[in-house]
Parts: sequence; structure tokens; C-alpha cells
Amino acid sequence: MSRADASSTSTSTTLPPAIRTVTDDECCPICGFPLIGQGTAVVDLPVDRLVPDSVRSAFAKGTDTLRSRGWNCPNHSNQLWFVHVVDDAGAAGWTDYVGVPARLEDTPKAWIPVRIDDVPDPILRVIREVRDDV
Repeated sequence: MSRADASSTSTSTTLPPAIRTVTDDECCPICGFPLIGQGTAVVDLPVDRLVPDSVRSAFAKGTDTLRSRGWNCPNHSNQLWFVHVVDDAGAAGWTDYVGVPARLEDTPKAWIPVRIDDVPDPILRVIREVRDDV
């Protein structure tokens, strides 16, 4: 899906990362609207977006989404959500969250913070073994 098509899809499939300006502010990657001050909300990250296969397949059948955080751009009729991105599985600065590797719209792998209580301990071990070159 192209970014031009993104505004017409649902929040469950539209999960591009927000972009950062030169002053390190997050903005909508489609229209450039500054997301600072917009507040964040729970965003469902579909398990089928996780990479590699070892992480995705480690989740039990019936686990369809993980809880993350993100923004909604007011210029896109509340249908376009952007997720936070972290540096790695440690999700530095995020209390009660762990980074999971996921495929986003135009990004083959980004680390997305999800609630640690959504991720059982055996899966945490699998996630921590994922290398950056996946």
C-alpha cells in the first residue's frame, strides 16, 4: 500500500511510523502535520506484522494484536494512526513496555513498543535474540 492510499484504510492495517523533523518533533508522514501535543492513544499492532517468522509464530493462536501507543493525525478523519518507534527490544524510556520487531508500511523492520504484559516470558527471549539485520 502506498502512503497516498493510507488515509482510506483502517487503523488495524495503517501503521506507518511518524517522521521526525530536524528539531526532532514527530510529524504525520503524509501531510507533515506536527503530532506534538496531539496526545497518544492505544494502537493495536497486528501480530501478523511481527518479523521474523520466529517471533510471529511464537504467539499463541488467538493472539491477534498487541497494545502499543501512537498518534492520530487530525487531518485524516481519525482513520490514520502512527506508531511510536524505539531503538531495540529494551524500549528505553518506556516503563512496562518492550520493543518488538514489526514490519510497517514502508519499513521492513522497526522496533515498536508494546505492553510487556502482552508478551509472555518465552516470547521475550525470542524477541531479544532478533538481530538488527532481519
